[in-house]
Amino acid sequence: MSMNVLGAIFILTGMLLPCVYAEDIPQEEIPILESVLAKIWGGRSWDSPASNPEEAVLIFDEALEAVMSDASKATIWELRADYFRVMGNQVESMRASKLIYESFPTSSRALNAANELVDGARKLGDFTGLLKTAVEQIEKTNDTTKIIHLTNEIAFARFKLGEADAALAEMLSLLDRFPEHSEEILLNLHNLGVGAISSGDYVFARNALQKVYSQTAPKRRSSHLLANLANIALLTGRREEAVKFHLESLERFPNDPRRISHEFSLGVLLFDLENLQRAKNHFQAVIHSPAQFEGVEKYREVARTSLREIEAKLNPVITPLTKNVEASNRLPWLLFLNGTVFVVVALVMLRKLYQK
Repeated sequence: MSMNVLGAIFILTGMLLPCVYAEDIPQEEIPILESVLAKIWGGRSWDSPASNPEEAVLIFDEALEAVMSDASKATIWELRADYFRVMGNQVESMRASKLIYESFPTSSRALNAANELVDGARKLGDFTGLLKTAVEQIEKTNDTTKIIHLTNEIAFARFKLGEADAALAEMLSLLDRFPEHSEEILLNLHNLGVGAISSGDYVFARNALQKVYSQTAPKRRSSHLLANLANIALLTGRREEAVKFHLESLERFPNDPRRISHEFSLGVLLFDLENLQRAKNHFQAVIHSPAQFEGVEKYREVARTSLREIEAKLNPVITPLTKNVEASNRLPWLLFLNGTVFVVVALVMLRKLYQK
């Protein structure tokens, strides 16, 4: 099979394969590699091999015995790693990548293998392996982009291994080293902080998000960042701080399609802080909002009920509470924007609005 024909196969099948005729592969061994592709994929798409795992292993083993160069052997192992990845066997795929990384460090396939070891360890939850591989790789590169990526992986691994302070220090060190890449670094730190919220490490999450906030110019602070800061402020019992971030989000993003969630959150927080007039204004904004999405009517229902109680408190003679009002519990759910996902966070269970 000629190189042109092989290239046509790549196009027709949509395969994203390693270049089996790279400069470091001997010309006489290219047909062996082409044969591997033909036998295992059979002209089918990359994510749908023709061979089952048992057949594929035999084909790979036979090819390894037939080639002599490290370049060809590394390429066969990479094809094997790719095959098992698309077949859903991440462990076997990682084993193949690790063999390339350790046995063929000078091969053109080594860089791909290193990347796969990092990605695979994260997917498998092997944070010790992730840390080890990322540290090894970062010591071998001077590429800034690679250093930033690997440091992010190191910080993530350290956080997962219970080394939160070290994780934060890793990320902050990048800001000092590469200030020209601060936007990318701060985004990575933001994501790490959000992950910490999901893990229940609120101290780390707040430290990380506060650092992002302080290092980001006001006009460049995203709605996601402000929402997550309000989220973590609430989770750590800082209601006034949560109010601050919701207000900043309303000011910065007046046309945010989920503006109603900030209005609702402010209504609940300010009501709980006994700032009734301001709470009233935000609950009224909820009721008059044109927003339409799943759950929005519950916002309006709680807002109306809350407004009735506020009026009763502000005008106890004019609007007395009576036994005829249907009993209801305040639902203390605040909705915060987090990427394209809305995270529901419980404030505190408040008393019943009305008694039967």
